[in-house]
Amino acid sequence: YSVRFDMRWPDALPADNTVHAGLAFGQEDDRAYRVLIPSEVGGYHLVVRPTGEMTLLLRSPGEPGGLRLSAVDTAPVRAGEWMSFKIDIDPDSIRYSRLDGAGWAGITSNRKFRGGYFSLARNYADDCPVEFRSVKVT
Repeated sequence: YSVRFDMRWPDALPADNTVHAGLAFGQEDDRAYRVLIPSEVGGYHLVVRPTGEMTLLLRSPGEPGGLRLSAVDTAPVRAGEWMSFKIDIDPDSIRYSRLDGAGWAGITSNRKFRGGYFSLARNYADDCPVEFRSVKVT
């Protein structure tokens, strides 16, 4: 299956360039799945930092943090500008892309999680909203 979505920080970027927002996917069911909080269900995160770094992380059940599988440097994020992403989940690989620029993409052969549930996510508590639109699963 594939997931497409758009994301932006509408007014300002987080002050800390190490924080991120994105989409968690591959979860086997709809149990709570929050970034940096141990969960009973595992999955992946495709995240973007204000610097433009796009990273694919794997998080196993019971773990608070994720294991970095792959990362791609893209253009720095600009407040108010929508970014478009696509994730293709195949039996043997995951390909992820940022579609609003130079064709940035990454791939991994990890096959650990293939559940059909996903979550919109951010890993910071600051009052810096992030917005999502046009989320489509095909």
